[in-house]
Amino acid sequence: MPITSLSYHSANWAKKNQFSRLCRPLLVTGLFLLTTISAMANTHSYMTTTPCDIRLVFGSDSLGMPTIAYKLSLQIRNNTARDIAGVSVYWLDGDSAIIGNSAAICGLKDVAVGPSESGPCETIVQQVGGALLQRLGQASWTKIINHQLANFHKVEQCAIIGYNYRDHKPDTY
Repeated sequence: MPITSLSYHSANWAKKNQFSRLCRPLLVTGLFLLTTISAMANTHSYMTTTPCDIRLVFGSDSLGMPTIAYKLSLQIRNNTARDIAGVSVYWLDGDSAIIGNSAAICGLKDVAVGPSESGPCETIVQQVGGALLQRLGQASWTKIINHQLANFHKVEQCAIIGYNYRDHKPDTY
């Protein structure tokens, strides 16, 4: 049986309005946070991207044991008026998700990539030495190498997040 008392209706009306007054700011705050988080997740999308890859490089250590290095390689175009000696990059997969990051040295030998030039940037991102081969054995060592290589093959492009400029300062005598 419904209650038709006026005081009952006014009390319920106040409770309903108080609830809706609290819900609106919470809803707006939640939407704002969701938008902010999704915008922050793709902050690398505005950065300069370039194709890059991580290759397996074989070598040997001082004892003649085999070593494996994973080398990041990319090519840059210098659109600045300064020499670029290095870059900081995010490694991106096919969906532009960040897999990792590193710094790479640019140029050839001690010559940086000059203004309006293109040049290579490379760095060793991981190295596995012969001591691990001796401890684990050939089968385990090879399994680790191949597993890491499969992970690094996911890298399809790099987003450049910063530059290391080589500033030539005049000699003072």
